[in-house]
Amino acid sequence: RTFIGKTIPDITYGFNFDIDWRQFDFGVFFQGETGVQRYNQFRRFNLGLGGGGNNQLAASQDRYSEDNPDGDLPRAVATDPNNNTRFSDLWVEDAGYLRLKNVQLGYSIPPSLASGAFQQARLYVSVSNVFTLTPYQGLSPTARAYDPTGIQNGQVNNQLRAGTDTGLLGMPRTYRVGIQLQL
Repeated sequence: RTFIGKTIPDITYGFNFDIDWRQFDFGVFFQGETGVQRYNQFRRFNLGLGGGGNNQLAASQDRYSEDNPDGDLPRAVATDPNNNTRFSDLWVEDAGYLRLKNVQLGYSIPPSLASGAFQQARLYVSVSNVFTLTPYQGLSPTARAYDPTGIQNGQVNNQLRAGTDTGLLGMPRTYRVGIQLQL
């Protein structure tokens, strides 16, 4: 037996940058992981032709064939007697990433312009999960099969599947507009 994959990152990191200029403030926060791998079961399922009848990813066109002997994926066989999509290191991918987690721009209204009811007022816009740079081919490099509640899609989870991407969506991009008031 050969153990493959690495579900615990070597380094989990984050850094931020903030700047203030007159009444404006701007901040960014980045986070990431390096030295981590995921078993991309979602990709395996959607590239396999073992009789599943799934809609295929465009990458499935890069299969081995007589016309394409350098294809990255096993040959396409309707019943797949060789089980070409079985678990192998083909489906274990580098899941390191750098994500721009948050960007915020704010404007503090000068006290002379603020209403007498407020000592300070600040307007801001913020975006979370702006972009992610990763070589990972799944939906999200942080997707994990394990759900700490113990239930996912009506099935009890197995903690031994940590590091397995079953197609769960990552964190959504969110936009916020707000006002902070100090009375």
